[in-house]
Amino acid sequence: MTINLRPGDELTDDAVVLIHMGAGDPANIARGAVTNLSAYVGLREPGAGEFTISVFAATAGVSESEITGAFGHSQFGRATYGALRRAGFELLPTTIAVTGMMPAIEALQRVHFDIILDVDFAGAAVPEDEAELAELETAVASAAAAALELFLPRQRKAPG
Repeated sequence: MTINLRPGDELTDDAVVLIHMGAGDPANIARGAVTNLSAYVGLREPGAGEFTISVFAATAGVSESEITGAFGHSQFGRATYGALRRAGFELLPTTIAVTGMMPAIEALQRVHFDIILDVDFAGAAVPEDEAELAELETAVASAAAAALELFLPRQRKAPG
């Protein structure tokens, strides 16, 4: 997986941000964020990784229905960039390149963002020690839960 920043893609406070809620459990998100840590090394700081949650913004001519239509899950969450920002979350405009990505999601990469989770971890590699890994996953899950609360209540995609 390769992550690229899209410099200059700024959101306004009223921009709608959407997340698929199929894996909306903080522990699942934490496992994914920890697993993907190495792909985010050097994104903002040399040698440091980022724990993130993948989201999409209804901006640049892309509608909410186009985004939710691409989601493989029937539920999604909706927040505004302003609510996320006021809660202390930073969003980075990123494009993800990965083999096997669903074509509908690949087509939305121009409106893909990553929520940066504030976790006290200054490394670039996941700990090999099981106890340290479990502690890290718990910290990431806690940060993910705080972000996910802003996307509640869950909503259902329109049929079709």
